[in-house]
This record gives sequence, C-alpha cells and structure tokens, in this order.
Amino acid sequence: AARVSFLLNDADVAVSNTLADEVIASWRGHGAEVTVEVLPFSRYLPHDIINHRERGADVDLVHAILIDMMSGND
Repeated sequence: AARVSFLLNDADVAVSNTLADEVIASWRGHGAEVTVEVLPFSRYLPHDIINHRERGADVDLVHAILIDMMSGND
C-alpha cells in the first residue's frame, strides 16, 4: 500500500501504541505515506470507539475523524 492511515487512542489499554508506532515506522521505512491521528487520553475513550453502544464512546467524533481520513482531508 502506498498510503496507510492509523487512528490511535491514547486511553486504550487493549492496544499498544508503542507497537503501533513501530508498525508506522516500518511502513514509512518502506516508502508508504502514513497518516496518524491520535485521540488524546483526556477524552477517556474506550477501546471500541466506533460502537454507539459502548459506554463512554463518542462515535460522532470518531466517525467524523475517520471520514476525514478516508477522504484525504486529514
């Protein structure tokens, strides 16, 4: 892939952002254009950030970010 996008959630304890950073560096090292958006810890968003039934999720925020990323507006 020539272009890859990541949406990271600093409050997510189920996913290692350190490992994600290593994957991002690897993609970039292979010439991919990598876009990274980070949801700040201060939002206290849960792991399942796109499920409207997930307690504490902000799907309006996340969906808007994802749409922008997919549209190339990031």
